[in-house]
Amino acid sequence: MNDNVKTLAATKSKLKFLIRLFLKTIYWFIGLSFFFVILFKWVPVPLTSLMLIRSSQQLINGKELRLKHDWVSMKNISPHMQLAAVCSEDQNFFTHHGIDFGAMKKL
Repeated sequence: MNDNVKTLAATKSKLKFLIRLFLKTIYWFIGLSFFFVILFKWVPVPLTSLMLIRSSQQLINGKELRLKHDWVSMKNISPHMQLAAVCSEDQNFFTHHGIDFGAMKKL
């Protein structure tokens, strides 16, 4: 009987550990997501997925690896161009500033 109690306690301890690990992972993921959304509102994004794709294509084709980008501040881009670029992804971006909670509620 004593061995069963020890086994049960060990199983509960492992389960408790796994639940805590899962919850901590979720909290970190959400926290880092918010952090990067807020950070990249003011800081230029250093690397994008398209830049990585183009770099891998350069390596596959045997070309010299070059990452070239020139960041332009929003005030130097035509409002029409801003709207066209953003509307290709999210028309309400300028009203919710990064996270559209209204659209998330509809899901």
